[in-house]
Amino acid sequence: MAIQLSVTARNNEASGIISALGTTGNLTLSLYNGSEPATCATAIIGSNTLCATGTFAASGMSAATGTLSCGATITLVGQAAAGAGTTVTFYRLFDNTGTVCVVQGTVGTSGNDMNLNNTNIANAQTVTITSYTITEGNA
Repeated sequence: MAIQLSVTARNNEASGIISALGTTGNLTLSLYNGSEPATCATAIIGSNTLCATGTFAASGMSAATGTLSCGATITLVGQAAAGAGTTVTFYRLFDNTGTVCVVQGTVGTSGNDMNLNNTNIANAQTVTITSYTITEGNA
C-alpha cells in the first residue's frame, strides 16, 4: 500500500532536496556508465567511468507543487575517459560544494530519472538533457 502525503509534506520533501543541494553557487551534474551505486554515499568504483560533467546555477532548480525540476539549461561535456563513445547509465547531482552527492538516478533516452537525447557519450561531445524531474509522493 502506498503512503499518502499532505500537500504541505509533499512540497516540503521537494524543498528539502533543494536545501541539501544549496541555494547559491553552482551545482555539479556528472554522468557515469556501469552499475549505479547502492546509495549516494557509496564511492564510485573503478568500473564506473565519468563520461560527462557540467555545472549549472543552483537557482535553476525548482520545487513547485511537489516536483523537483531543472529549468536551467545545462551543458555537459564528454570527458576524455569516455573515449570514442561510452553509454551512460546513471547520474549524480552534487551540492554547491561539488563534493557531496545529494541525488543519483538512472539515465536513458526515455522513461528514466533523467533523459538525454543520446546516451552514447564521446570525448568533448556536448550532452543535452531532454527531461529531468523528481516527483514526490502523490504529487
